Amino acid sequence: MPAVDWRQIVGRVREGLLGHAGESAEAVESLLAGLDRTARGRVETSRAAAGSARAERQRASIRLVEAALGRRLLELGCEFQLEVLGPQGRRCDFLATRGSSSLAIHVKQLPPTMAPPAFSGRERALEAIARPVAVAFRRRPMSDDTWRRILPGLRRFLELASVGEEQRHLDARGAEAVSARILGPVPGETLRLIPVGTGELDARVARVRRLLRRAHGQFLPDHPNLILFGTLAEQPTAESLYALETALLGTQVERWDRFPRKGHRVAYGRADDGFWCGRRHEASRVAGWFSAASADRDRSGGWWDRDALAVSPNADPGQEEVRAWLETLLGPPQRALGL
Repeated sequence: MPAVDWRQIVGRVREGLLGHAGESAEAVESLLAGLDRTARGRVETSRAAAGSARAERQRASIRLVEAALGRRLLELGCEFQLEVLGPQGRRCDFLATRGSSSLAIHVKQLPPTMAPPAFSGRERALEAIARPVAVAFRRRPMSDDTWRRILPGLRRFLELASVGEEQRHLDARGAEAVSARILGPVPGETLRLIPVGTGELDARVARVRRLLRRAHGQFLPDHPNLILFGTLAEQPTAESLYALETALLGTQVERWDRFPRKGHRVAYGRADDGFWCGRRHEASRVAGWFSAASADRDRSGGWWDRDALAVSPNADPGQEEVRAWLETLLGPPQRALGL
């Protein structure tokens, strides 16, 4: 993933906010002040200790995402307030209005990812396997002899293993050389590797679940609520999208009590560990991600619609107006695994 040019993002966002300075003036002034702190903080972190520098980068990133979101809302003809106090004593990041509709937006930072090691041609060749599933795949440096020894068993596993199964291969010294876990079906016709270790992926899903619960505790009861995960990258990584969808909908599992779809050998479903499982968190109907780097494009993010995914559309006209609004902001809702 290319490095984020945060100075360029700050400049574009500032220019956009200044162009709407007369609208939601107090909120815009607050966002501009946040941008100034972001610019200063990014310079100062180069002189700070590692821990405090990391914390300041996180604060700067979320300020920049919020400013970019504010700019985008203004461009869509919205007005908004910031830090609106709810009845439970917690604050909502944005309360946006457009026409007769309103939307409470709770902005969380998409957990950052380390740049994974690039796959070589020999690993990418595995993606020619004719099985449309995502696989969490981590490999350590190894000799060609070790790879040749591992490959036959690894291929059999990738071709035949059930969703959720995991396999590890060791090198001659007994150290882990390759780990792989079948995550679930994806669109397409061939296998897709996600460069992340299974422990790291599980930790990412758990962190997203915690952020979802925290956002739910900040909901405004008299408004539709959107949980939005922000990123400075133009597109979240594959593991981040998997973590978001899994935290919301639940872990993908094989279902032997259902008939598979045409052309599939196995039926798939979701475990009951999702934030939206059953009647949990019923006030939450929409959630998604937003890119500060893409805020000046027609589509600057992605989102999931709980009612559409459950095939039980909400007939509330206010909700339908919000859904149309979200399509303008983030594009059409995602219905399949967002990889």
